[in-house]
Amino acid sequence: MNITPVQSSNAAVPAEIDRWNWGAFLLSWIWGIGNNTFIALLTFVPVVGFFMPFVLGAKGNAWAWKNKEWDSIEHFKAVQRKWVLWAGIFYLFFIVLTTGVFFITHFNLMKEQAQWETTSPAPEEKTSDKQVDINQPNPASNAAETTTAPASKIVTPGTSGTSDNSATQTATTAPPAEIRAGVRVPKGDPESFWENFEWDELSAEEKKLWVVLGWNGRNWGSDTETPASEGTSWDNLSTQQQNALTSLGYNKKIWNKEE
Repeated sequence: MNITPVQSSNAAVPAEIDRWNWGAFLLSWIWGIGNNTFIALLTFVPVVGFFMPFVLGAKGNAWAWKNKEWDSIEHFKAVQRKWVLWAGIFYLFFIVLTTGVFFITHFNLMKEQAQWETTSPAPEEKTSDKQVDINQPNPASNAAETTTAPASKIVTPGTSGTSDNSATQTATTAPPAEIRAGVRVPKGDPESFWENFEWDELSAEEKKLWVVLGWNGRNWGSDTETPASEGTSWDNLSTQQQNALTSLGYNKKIWNKEE
């Protein structure tokens, strides 16, 4: 048995269906294709597309009634209710998906930040701008004096204790008999020995001794920014600087590069 459509393209739209269509408003062009209302494709046109969902919501029922064959008014209503149901499911799924992506992204960012904070290196000790008063007593040099054997004391001509020339010679050539903790014993030429180290490779105690001589993390290893002590003879150095050099393996002969 064939069912004859209940309307034609010129038929009047029944008053009971000439109302707002939520399916057309929410799904716009998707609803339009499903209901043979291809004017809904104007949704893709710039500017016009912004207003099309409202136009479809208001005129969608009338256009769908005329553009497609329906068994009855009840059949039309049932189909349009399904479109509203599918629109609700679609937007609910979209909201859940968007919320899930947001929280997952937020969680990953917090996790990465926490990992960065736990693995970030500790601040490096700043020594380049540290000013040292060479006239003030240095605990490091005092410790070196108290732990160094008397034979390693520097005795220069013209000062007390120079009556024994052999003792003077021994004092100016022998390295410290005992090295305090934290300072390495140079092997061979001390200058060549210390040139093998970067500033960060020096121990804290070794850095203190080199700071007394004017070295720091900025000028260490530089050929142009050398401190004043580098070009000063042994006798013109302060007692504190001489003690620092002694602890680092130097003596008067080695420092003055005497043959």
